[in-house]
Amino acid sequence: MRAVGGARTLLASVAALALFAAPAIAQTLGQGEAPAISWWRIAAALILCLLLAVAAAFALHLRMT
Repeated sequence: MRAVGGARTLLASVAALALFAAPAIAQTLGQGEAPAISWWRIAAALILCLLLAVAAAFALHLRMT
């Protein structure tokens, strides 16, 4: 029963955030400025994702054994 209550709490939190979310300031496709994202940010995001994947695989391995 505890997992069901946690899921309900999570669902209620997400619903509350969705109801009170401010509308995004969006532009028509093609009229925005070009994003200037540096290569080191892309590389850092890739490394972070890979580290998270390795950590998740390691956690699953520990849980399975």
